[in-house]
Amino acid sequence: MQLSARLFALASMIPKKSRVVDIGTDHAYLPIFLAMRGTHPRVLATEISAGPFARAFACVCEHGMEDRVELRLGDGLDVVEPGEVDVAVMAGMGGSTMVDILQRGSAHRMHLKRLVLQPMSGQETLRRWLDLQGWYPAQEDLIREDDKYYEIIAAEPGSDDAFSRIRHRVGPRLLEARNPLLAGYLEDQKKHWQEVLSQLGNSRSEDKTERMEDISGRIEELEEVLAWLSGLSTSFK
Repeated sequence: MQLSARLFALASMIPKKSRVVDIGTDHAYLPIFLAMRGTHPRVLATEISAGPFARAFACVCEHGMEDRVELRLGDGLDVVEPGEVDVAVMAGMGGSTMVDILQRGSAHRMHLKRLVLQPMSGQETLRRWLDLQGWYPAQEDLIREDDKYYEIIAAEPGSDDAFSRIRHRVGPRLLEARNPLLAGYLEDQKKHWQEVLSQLGNSRSEDKTERMEDISGRIEELEEVLAWLSGLSTSFK
């Protein structure tokens, strides 16, 4: 089974011999791939509603993995017993949704050794929450697929002083590695915030000034990092 670049990057961050749950599995491609490799003693997959669950089950059956991928219908970690898995994977949902799932699954967190997360939005919110909860980014990757960028964060319990304000917004491991896609990704973010700033300029919102100051600060931070990546400066805040 051949995975997309995004899903393969997720798979590469899941340690062998770990027990895995893929929350919101969609077509269950990732659990099927892990089961086919035979390197994980337990592979669970969950879906919150009947339609996606049926679609995932059909894919599992199509690949003959019914006895190796266990599908469960339910919300987040609610259908997983504490201590049943070592690694929780969440991909293709917003960072705020991931935070909500993990907050409600607090009984599971003490048993988990790794979270593999691919947020579609809210990356800063997710990183701040992980930092506050005592999880640090052991690995990060940046994938470009179909002209879209995807951040992947593999977090583990502990702290290594990886985070700062800018590193909540731009992944610390991406910065350390000078990920080759990072400059293009940050240029896209800068363009987005410039457009938002321009729209706010025509707004009559009561908090317009405060929001414009915040966004201007974000743009300045991105410019600092871009200058560092291009070699025009030797550091950033």
